[in-house]
Parts: sequence; C-alpha cells; structure tokens
Amino acid sequence: MKKHLTNIAFFSLFTLSAFAAEDYYIWVDENGVTNYSQRDSKEYHAQHVTQANRPDLNRGRPQAATRLAPAAPAETTAATTAAPAEEIDPDALVAEQAAALASELAEARRTNCEAGKQNLAQLQAFRRVRVTDDKGVNRILTEAEKAEKTDSARQLVRENCSG
Repeated sequence: MKKHLTNIAFFSLFTLSAFAAEDYYIWVDENGVTNYSQRDSKEYHAQHVTQANRPDLNRGRPQAATRLAPAAPAETTAATTAAPAEEIDPDALVAEQAAALASELAEARRTNCEAGKQNLAQLQAFRRVRVTDDKGVNRILTEAEKAEKTDSARQLVRENCSG
C-alpha cells in the first residue's frame, strides 16, 4: 500500500509539473541573459511559449527582446504590443562591453601608475619613512623594508606606466 501511494504521489507531481510548464514567456535582457517566466514581462517584448511552439522541442532559439519604452499618455497598449521587436546584435553588445572593460582597465592602470610613481618618489626622497602597521602603531621602516617597498613601487610603475 505504501509503495502504491508513493507511485501515485510521484505521477501526480510529474503531471502537475508538466501541466504548470505548458505556457510561459521567454525573453533575452540587455545583458544577454535568457529569462523564463509564467507572466509576461512589463519591461521587455517577451515571446509567449506554449506546448506547440516550445523552442526546446522545435530546436528554435528565443527571440532577442528589447526593453519597452515608457508609453506616452496618448498611446494605447494595442499600439505598443503591435510594434515589431527590434533585433539586437549580440556582437555589437559584446564589442560595447569589451570597450567599457578596456576603458576601466586603462583607468585602473593610470591610477596604479600614479600611485606607484608617488610611492617611489617618497621612498627615494626621504631617508626615514614612517608607516602605520596592522596594529595601528606608527613606526619607521627598516632599510630592508624600505628596499622591498622601493622594489614593489618600481615594479608597479613598470607594469602600469608603459604603453
């Protein structure tokens, strides 16, 4: 009897999950992430997917979605939903992201270059360099520590100030 109840519970769970997954919406956001939902997105043009047109069964890909612009007061919702979805070029998005990352990297290198030059100048200009250690105690760098910090600052300048 217990095995029979287990089988009934398993098959009813399977049936319920299959029934619940029949209709859903799919869209790709501006970051290229594919999203699935049981409700239509208010921000994106989403593709309504049913059992008959499921992309995984038909080997199709979800359509790229565009973010919906805020509707003007005079527009109707029918006019907004009837507008064709704009195609998003993934290569253009990737190129845009790569350019942003290159810009961030260039800014980080510039900042590191300036810090390295400032540290090296201070280490060379002053015979005694006062630092605060991890415990909050002020002390003077030893000659070995000063030489190590000078080497680190030179390396920082070499890595970030060239080209």
